[in-house]
Amino acid sequence: MLWLGAPEHPLLASKIHYDYSPAYIVAHHTLMLADAAASGGNLVYRGGYIQHESNLLVVTWGFSPNDKSRDPWGAANRILSLAEAATNTADGSWMYTLTQYDGLTGSPPFTTDAAGPGYVAEWSDTASYPPANYTNADVQNEVIRASNAVAPGSNPYGNGWDYLILTPAGVVANGFLSTWCGIHSAVGYTPYAVLPYAAGTSCGDSNAVNPGNLGMLDGATILAGHELAEMITDPYPGGAGPGPYSATGWSDANGNEIGDKCDWAQPGIQPGDVTFPNGQTFAMQPLWSNASSGCAMNYYIPPVPPASPPPTPGPGSPGPRPTIPPCWRFRACATNLP
Repeated sequence: MLWLGAPEHPLLASKIHYDYSPAYIVAHHTLMLADAAASGGNLVYRGGYIQHESNLLVVTWGFSPNDKSRDPWGAANRILSLAEAATNTADGSWMYTLTQYDGLTGSPPFTTDAAGPGYVAEWSDTASYPPANYTNADVQNEVIRASNAVAPGSNPYGNGWDYLILTPAGVVANGFLSTWCGIHSAVGYTPYAVLPYAAGTSCGDSNAVNPGNLGMLDGATILAGHELAEMITDPYPGGAGPGPYSATGWSDANGNEIGDKCDWAQPGIQPGDVTFPNGQTFAMQPLWSNASSGCAMNYYIPPVPPASPPPTPGPGSPGPRPTIPPCWRFRACATNLP
C-alpha cells in the first residue's frame, strides 16, 4: 500500500526491532547472556540517520485516552505525559544520555539548546479497531492512517513525525508476551513503535518501582521510554533509511540498541523513578551510555569552569581560555563517527 501522494514505487520496509518479553528472556536466558557478553562493547555508529527534532504523535488505536473500558488503568494519558516530559532535555535528564550519539548531520539527536522530540500530540483513531492477533502489516496501515490524518498528502519520504501506536486492553498482537513487549520499525521513511496494552500482564512489570495503582503503569512508561530512545538513535533498524544512506543508526556488534543493552527484564538491571525537568516522575529503565561504557539513568558531562575568574586581557595579552563544552562537541563520547 502506498502513501497518499507517493511516487509510484514500493515502500521500503525496515526490519522489526523487538523489545523482548520476560517470557522470551527466561526461555532464552543462557543464549542472551552469551550474546550480551560477546558484544560487550559500546554502541557503534552504522552510518544511517538518527532523529534530531522529529515530532511525535501518540496514537490511541481503537479507543480514546479517557475510555476506561478499553484503558482501565489510564496508560495512554500516562504515556502521553511521559512523551511531553521527554521534550525537555535539560542537562542531566534521562533523555540527555542520547546526546552522545551523533549522526549524518553532525550533531546529536538533542543538545542542551534543543527541545527534545519537538512537538508531541495525540490522535485517537476511534474509526478503526485493531484486529485480533494484529500483525506488523496492520500496524503499518494504522501509521499510514495516522499520517494522513495529521499531514494529508504525506509520502514515504516522511513528514517530520514519529508515531507511537498504543492499542487497547484485551487486544493481543501476534507474538506479544510470548516473544516481545514492544517493537519499533519504519514504514517508508517514517519511524514508528507499537506498544500493546501491558498493564496487568508480564510485560507490564506492575509495581516494579512504585507500589499501588501508580505502579500498575511502571511497565508502560519503562517500555515507552525504551522504544522512544531507540526510535531516535536507530530509527531505521535494518536499514532502508532516506536517500543513499540505507544503513542503521547506533547498535552494538550483535544489533542491540541503546535500550536493549539495559533492558529492564534482564537480570541485574534495576529500573527506577526518574524526575524529568518539568517536575514529573516516571518509572524508567537505564539507557546505554558509551561515555561510561555502562547503563545509566542519566549521563551528562558538564562544561569545565575556569579555575578562577579570568583577568581582563590587556593590549597584546592572550584572551582567557574558553570553557570546555560537552564531550560530544569534540566527538569524544562515541566511536566510528562520520
